Amino acid sequence: MIGLNIGFARDIINRIEEGSITAYFNSEISEINPDSVMIKTKNKKITLSNDYVIALTGYLPDFDFLEQCGITLSNDDKKIPSYNPVTMESNIKGLYLAGVICGGKETHKWFIENSRIHAKKIAVAIENSI
Repeated sequence: MIGLNIGFARDIINRIEEGSITAYFNSEISEINPDSVMIKTKNKKITLSNDYVIALTGYLPDFDFLEQCGITLSNDDKKIPSYNPVTMESNIKGLYLAGVICGGKETHKWFIENSRIHAKKIAVAIENSI
């Protein structure tokens, strides 16, 4: 939990332990559908009903994945993805970006502390589009 606010981490752990959040450790999403996701665990595949997917892909974005999704990256070595800073929607309608991914290779620009606003912007944009 290096780099995480310890209080935040403890809160997540408490929610998992009490059962209000279900965690699938050592698992991966193998399929994303309009109303569900398939999770491949060590022992089985699980299909979960789902409205939205927020992909938290790690510290350095998976640029190949972004390009496969159709997201435009800057033509320089920074590889900054195209998105609307007001709504956080990428150049692909309905596909939103949040956190460090918004900085491309400039990972020093976004942190937990200054990217928390992204989730609210995305939620407002989705609510306004419904």
